[in-house]
Amino acid sequence: MHKFSIRKKLHLQLLWESSLPSNGLHNLYSLEELVIMKCPKLQCCSTEHLPPQLRKLTVENCRELTTIVDLQSLKSLEVLVIRNCPVQFAPDEHLPSSLHSLTVTDCKNLQFFPLVDSHELQFGQDKSLQLMLQNVHISSCGKLKEVAGLQYLTSLKSLELKKCPLLQIIPDERLLSRPQHVEVTDCPRLREWCKRHQFHYSQVLSVLHPKNLC
Repeated sequence: MHKFSIRKKLHLQLLWESSLPSNGLHNLYSLEELVIMKCPKLQCCSTEHLPPQLRKLTVENCRELTTIVDLQSLKSLEVLVIRNCPVQFAPDEHLPSSLHSLTVTDCKNLQFFPLVDSHELQFGQDKSLQLMLQNVHISSCGKLKEVAGLQYLTSLKSLELKKCPLLQIIPDERLLSRPQHVEVTDCPRLREWCKRHQFHYSQVLSVLHPKNLC
């Protein structure tokens, strides 16, 4: 592993295991970017096996991947991309405070995405100083109903929410900072929220019948 310890970027592709290797990855001391893609048997991605200094993580096209755990342990992570994976998240999961950019797209089974620990939010703990997210892009997640902690993003510059027909935000819920760029498209349950806070809303696809939005 000594030769690989100076790698800056690594692609893991066509891994035929149900979980990430339990040894080796954390020894890549200089690794800053990791791409995990097209791993047809991968079911669980645990960050305990990843180098803690990782700055960018991309996980895409892993058709069996249902679990990504302990993202908050990646204290240096700045960019997270999750694309075309059937992942789901528990309420006690949350993102690392170092994260600047989040992209989640084509995750068909995703119903809930926690930016912060939802259990802590229930007890009124203020997480606003711990979230540095500047760019959030979430699209084509047909079952997504909630993004927990969106209102706590004090550094948000760009927000894009697209093609998430079940996604809801309470109309009175105001963002702590007004992003420079907001794009909400084909999220019919966000229409009133956009109107209330003067965000542009567009409907490109035909609106689903209400009985299909349950």
